[in-house]
Amino acid sequence: MKKYLFIGIADQPLLEGLALNIKKKEPNCKIDVISVTPLKNLRDIYDNVYLFPFYNWYYKNIKRGSHWIFSILLFFWCIPRRQKYDVVELHYLWLFHNHIFCCYKRIGKKVIGVLWGSDIFRLSVKSYPSMKKLLLRCDKINCITEKMISKINEISNGEINNEKIVQARFGLEHLNDIDNLRNASYSKYKLADILNIKDIERYSLIVTVGSNGSEGQQHLKILHLLSEIRNKSTLFLLPVTYGGNENYISQLISVSEGLNIPVIFFTNFLSSNKIAALRLITDIFIQLQITDNLSAAMLEHLYAGNIVITGKWLQYNILQENGVNIETIENVDQIADKLNDCICNYNLYKNKQKINSEAIYKLASWEECIEKWIQL
Repeated sequence: MKKYLFIGIADQPLLEGLALNIKKKEPNCKIDVISVTPLKNLRDIYDNVYLFPFYNWYYKNIKRGSHWIFSILLFFWCIPRRQKYDVVELHYLWLFHNHIFCCYKRIGKKVIGVLWGSDIFRLSVKSYPSMKKLLLRCDKINCITEKMISKINEISNGEINNEKIVQARFGLEHLNDIDNLRNASYSKYKLADILNIKDIERYSLIVTVGSNGSEGQQHLKILHLLSEIRNKSTLFLLPVTYGGNENYISQLISVSEGLNIPVIFFTNFLSSNKIAALRLITDIFIQLQITDNLSAAMLEHLYAGNIVITGKWLQYNILQENGVNIETIENVDQIADKLNDCICNYNLYKNKQKINSEAIYKLASWEECIEKWIQL
């Protein structure tokens, strides 16, 4: 029986999906998780979920220096657990892992560093030596794009052996949820009921802006520019259910109230069914993060057949190589012009999306992706 330990954000949908699909392939395996953030919602997927109550209190109330607190608590947690796991997976390479890496080697036969994108692309140059040390200590490094591999080589000065790098992509659990609603032929009115959107008949188009509450989504810049949209029957949806803080979200809501555009915020946890409904009710998705590896929400919108407007700076070469159609702009200031063009020529742009569903399924379904994770 293979035993896994994940260290990461336990209720992150991609991590939950990974655990669920490993168990489908290996029903007798055991998967434990240590959560590095307090839990908001957790499905019954893992065998054991380990939380540190003092750390959770510290993270919520003080936060500064919380990684040091987590490192100390994790050190003492590891002491009695020698060689308990076959695989320890570090989901997101925080630099604090360096301080207790010897503990991971003590409790696991193999330690895999899983890069998520932001952990390496937003790294300051002065932190390169620490990241290099961490990368070299991992038995394997998992990343999903050539751009990430190039960044690894830059940080390590080419000292990372290519045989150490693997490319196992996360699958998307919500593709099945989207199929379930799509196959049931849910109308826009039914989808609106699922999302509790009132008076949906007033709006000719629905535009979703971003996928979470992080400031890196550039909501503020985008909101100010949306007032230039000529079609006044366009409804804007902003899902900010995770990744942000209360002050930032309050600021977004305040700004939107001062603009002459209809905006609905989703601030509470969205079930799988609601996420699928959000993807299907959307006509156009705006994805203009500062940095990104390969946004799961964006892939789901593409699978749903939506027009996706994203930034050229994000360099989604993997999508273009797999025949996926996306619309790009050079900078955020161009979003109003691009969105007006997409709205005015909606049918033309919409027809270009027909090729996307099949391509995204091959690229991002768990059925296609899980085997590489099993082989890590």
